[in-house]
Amino acid sequence: MWGAGMSLPSTLPLQVCLTMANKLPFVQAACICERVIQDKDDIFSLIRIVDTYYLQPMPNAPQGAVGVIELSVFVSVKSDDLKGSYEMSLRLRTPTDEVKQLTENPLPIVLNGGEHGFNVNVRFMLDVKRFGLFWFEVLWGDELLTSIPLKLVLGEAPTQ
Repeated sequence: MWGAGMSLPSTLPLQVCLTMANKLPFVQAACICERVIQDKDDIFSLIRIVDTYYLQPMPNAPQGAVGVIELSVFVSVKSDDLKGSYEMSLRLRTPTDEVKQLTENPLPIVLNGGEHGFNVNVRFMLDVKRFGLFWFEVLWGDELLTSIPLKLVLGEAPTQ
């Protein structure tokens, strides 16, 4: 026991734990795509993974008309140390920093540890009211697990 007037030894033992348990799952995939196909054997095929959409102006559209893009957010996580029931949710952050929940209620996730994983496919319609960089945020409980960018550009795609 150390008391007043006593000095600490010049070297103290350092304890390091090299196997700290994860509190978040590992992200195997997180992307925006046009379509997700789930086969009978639970294998997923992601069709047209996108990070930029080039949109053309709508000729003869009424003032204030809004375009719509149909998309899927696909997220695949792996357990590693995690075992039990968890919740995942998705939200969208617009170029003007507005936030919109994409999942009304958190999605229930069950992980069994090791290589066990869970896949989430959320299909939605994105109203195009503005252009710029959007971020789809994947929340694990209340923590940000990862973010997926999607850029909407008004005009022609560059030629290659």
